[in-house]
Amino acid sequence: MYSAWFKLLFELAIQLYETKVYTYYFDLLFEETLKRHHTKSSCHGFGKEVM
Repeated sequence: MYSAWFKLLFELAIQLYETKVYTYYFDLLFEETLKRHHTKSSCHGFGKEVM
């Protein structure tokens, strides 16, 4: 995750919701990411090579 990019978002969320901000990271294999991508209606917008 790009912490510098999300820093302002997280700070705003903390201001709005106090300290009840949770973040999650999914450690998935690339094959699983592709499998999940193909289940989305937008899957034809880009494919494996771009990902």
